[in-house]
Parts: sequence; structure tokens; C-alpha cells
Amino acid sequence: MKNIILKILFTLLGLVFIAWGIKWYKYKTYPPKMEFSNVALYLMDGNVKTSISNFKGNVLLISCFQTWCSACAAETPQLNELAGKINNEKFKILYVTDEGNHKLASFRKRLASENIIFLYTKQKLANLGIHVYPTTFLINKNGEVIKTTLEGYNWQQEETAIRELLEN
Repeated sequence: MKNIILKILFTLLGLVFIAWGIKWYKYKTYPPKMEFSNVALYLMDGNVKTSISNFKGNVLLISCFQTWCSACAAETPQLNELAGKINNEKFKILYVTDEGNHKLASFRKRLASENIIFLYTKQKLANLGIHVYPTTFLINKNGEVIKTTLEGYNWQQEETAIRELLEN
């Protein structure tokens, strides 16, 4: 009887690990949809309420990040430099997090980020479908997602594509 109970427990434990592995693989492999354009966001500078839909008419690079994320930190100076190179008022880089202003302030101080608009949401990013950091969306002027990347990406190689989106 004891052996049967142990076999059942190990089988259940194995199934839990398999289910967790499938979920993890799905999060790491399939980018989420960008379905939070109307979610309330707050500008770090001034605590002004806004949303992504308020930026319609601009080409956007939206990075959902966490301050503890090393890939997010590595991507920040590159995106800041890209915004400086493109230098167009219709191109905006938005950083969205669910962490508080004090963590955002520390993150900004240690990384070049003067060309990035920092926002936070009071909702958990996981509730918005974001489970991998950074998750970054390139959005055209009409609010359509052009490209989505997970866990960091060299957006410098997309400079030409971004300039084309700005011309359209």
C-alpha cells in the first residue's frame, strides 16, 4: 500500500513539473499580444495618468521591464542611444513596469536613459500577459504591433525599419 501511494505521489509530482515546464516554454517562446493599450499608466515624471493609446500617431517602442532584470538594464542604454540617433519627435521609447517610483528612480540614475519615457502601472504586468522581461513591442503610428521580442534584442538593427515607419 505504501509503495502505491509513493508511486502516485511521484507521478503527480512529475505531472506538475511537466505542466510547469510546458507553461515556462510557452512564456519563453511565444510573445504575448499587446492588449493593454488602454490600461492606466503613470508617468514617472509628474505622476500624470496616461495610456499607450494616448501616444497614437507616434512610432513606439514599448519595453515592459523590471529594474532587477539584467537584460532590461543592458537594453536601456542601447535604446536610449537609438532614440538619440533617430531624433524624431514622432518616435517614442516607453518603458513600462509595475514597480514603484523609488525603484524606477534608482534604475534611471545608473543607466543612460534621458531619451526614454518611464511609466508604471498599478496592475501587475503578469495580469497584462507579460511574463518575460524585457518584452518589447514595436508599434506603428496606427497602433499596430509590427514586431515583438522577448529577453532583450539589439534594436539598433531595426533603425532603418523604424525610420520607414516614421515616413509612412
